Amino acid sequence: MGFVLKPEDLWTRVGMKWDIGSSYVENIVRQQNIRYILESSMGDPTINRAPMWRELLELWRFDTAGEWVNDGGMERQIFLATNQAINTFYGKFVRINPDQDHQVAIRVKTRFLEDDESIFMTEYQHNASKLIEQIQIHQQFLMLQMHQQILQQQIAAHGGPPALPPPNSGGQQPPMSAEMIAASAGQVAQQGGGTIA
Repeated sequence: MGFVLKPEDLWTRVGMKWDIGSSYVENIVRQQNIRYILESSMGDPTINRAPMWRELLELWRFDTAGEWVNDGGMERQIFLATNQAINTFYGKFVRINPDQDHQVAIRVKTRFLEDDESIFMTEYQHNASKLIEQIQIHQQFLMLQMHQQILQQQIAAHGGPPALPPPNSGGQQPPMSAEMIAASAGQVAQQGGGTIA
């Protein structure tokens, strides 16, 4: 009175082994393809190599792949902008971080608006105008950053803040000292150099 095997049991086992074998082969082929792209694209500025290295290390089962590969915070910035876009479509309040990468945010949110067949643009299209407003805020922050860089270049070139005409009774701001120069777009907005809609 032992355990009886039926032919169906053997078929199931064969099928399971075949699946494991095919996924293993697919994994090896994927690793080789990623390695080929990494080796052949050395010095090519159009290839984003950091995510490829991360995926290759994950395929090799390295748990610390995220610590080894530095993508300059790009993955985090894409995640932040994606969450902002999704929450906006769902009607939730979204706060724009003045110090986030506004160029990445504009690209991510524009892609959401361009995808006419997505669930967001079909079922939640009424909130698309809020996403457009956020894109405009990001553009304002980019302008602030550009002005800030120009000011810092002028200060570096002249050894001090640019000379401003003497203040008149019209309420003109006093010249900025080196301590007053903002280090980020968020500080520019806090010092009154810009408006946040």
